[in-house]
Amino acid sequence: MKTLLLLLSTVPLLAAGPLPSGAGLAAKYPGDAGIERDARVVQVEKFEQADIATLAAQWESVRAKDSMSFTADVPPGSAGRQSLLMDRQKGPGVKAGIRNDGAKSFWSGIEPFGKAWTWDFYTYWCEMRGSPPRGQTWGNSFIRDPKLTVEKGRWICVEQMIRMNDVGDTNGEQALWIDGKLVAHLGKGFPRGRWVFDKFEPGQGGGGVRWDDARGERDHFEVPAGGAPFEGYRWRTVPMLNVNYVWLYVYTEKAEGHRIRVWYDDVVVATDYIGPMAGK
Repeated sequence: MKTLLLLLSTVPLLAAGPLPSGAGLAAKYPGDAGIERDARVVQVEKFEQADIATLAAQWESVRAKDSMSFTADVPPGSAGRQSLLMDRQKGPGVKAGIRNDGAKSFWSGIEPFGKAWTWDFYTYWCEMRGSPPRGQTWGNSFIRDPKLTVEKGRWICVEQMIRMNDVGDTNGEQALWIDGKLVAHLGKGFPRGRWVFDKFEPGQGGGGVRWDDARGERDHFEVPAGGAPFEGYRWRTVPMLNVNYVWLYVYTEKAEGHRIRVWYDDVVVATDYIGPMAGK
């Protein structure tokens, strides 16, 4: 999978209302040349270092450097010379199955799910849903679209937005764009759908089920046709907690020796919609 990864991880967008699609601030910088000088841009990584050791020294934490290399394969129209290849043969250790403390942390990423490789969120926060048999809280997902499959072997523009909640409210949001098309946007009151344990299914009504932590068992409930409004995200319970890191990773639970290769290039973090790269 080749990924032109554009991450939008920020406090509220500059304007309220519907989220944009198509061209964004990247359109003003063909090939992403000079995009780091835009006042809305917080961080840029183009992977143009001389070697992996130099790249690693510029990030706070880097694991499995031996699985990383630079390649001459770059996105069409890129002004760069090389991209980063992660050739992963075993997965990184994460503290999974435990709900986050809203005063300390939350995290949300984009992953291909299941054998069909469908794009979805993988999200941990203080009010995430649990699953049987003991109420473990694995990453929650929210798109559940069987048609939204990963196209392997080509560069893909992936952009994620995080909008922080006000403390005491669940008005946090997140959104996902694939190649400049908005494919998911969730916040307080939208979209409508139902929960089936740790999976939110947009547009679905009927029988829902959640794990009741207090009773240690399943709680079945009925959802109106077309679904009930999504509750929104309580990312934090204290004002000090905010978006503070970007993590690029490749994860696999396959036996050691099974290879997953992912190419990354042109990572951009900004306070506004970025959009796909414009040709140089």
